Order: sequence, then structure tokens, then C-alpha cells
Amino acid sequence: MRVYGCRLRIKLCYGHNDSSDLMSEGSLLNFPCDLFVKVLGHNKSDFRSVAEAIVKAHYADLDIEQIKEKASKNGRFLSLTFAVYAQNKDQIDALYQELVASEDVLLVL
Repeated sequence: MRVYGCRLRIKLCYGHNDSSDLMSEGSLLNFPCDLFVKVLGHNKSDFRSVAEAIVKAHYADLDIEQIKEKASKNGRFLSLTFAVYAQNKDQIDALYQELVASEDVLLVL
């Protein structure tokens, strides 16, 4: 199942049972658009640089100063929120696929 922040909210609010329901309805986004991508991983020294490099490969104009970083309550996990300007669905899908393929990434929203 693909999980983007907005798709997840729609799924929870409208009770879709699987991602095929969402895909058959067409895109929920109007492109191009601003999009927030949240990436969760273990709070290790290289997690931020790995996630940042993946996002930067898909969005060359990424402003690293705008990345929001938050550690979990016990400090074991780190979430990074990237603000990107998505041109199309394929660009988002490619980013998502590369992020989830990384061993350092636990969850992508």
C-alpha cells in the first residue's frame, strides 16, 4: 500500500479498505503541488544524511534549511519532514519507492 500523508488521511476519514480504491478514483492531488513527506527512522548519525540524499536526488531544489526534525520521546527514532514541490504522481512514486527501499527508513508518510 502506498502511504502518502494526504492519502492516509483520506483512507482513514472515508473508510477505504485498500489502496486500489484510492487509485481507481484518480489522483487526490492537483499537480504541480506542495507536498510534505515525513520519513521515520532510527535516530542514528547517518539517518538524516541518507534520507536527505534520497529526497535531494528527486527534488534538486530541496531547501535543507526547511527540513523539520523531531526525535521521539525516548530518542530512539527520528522523523524528518521534507517540503517538496511535486510536478506529477510519477515523481512522488519514485521518491516513495526509493525511500522505502532504504534499510535506514522505517516509515514514509
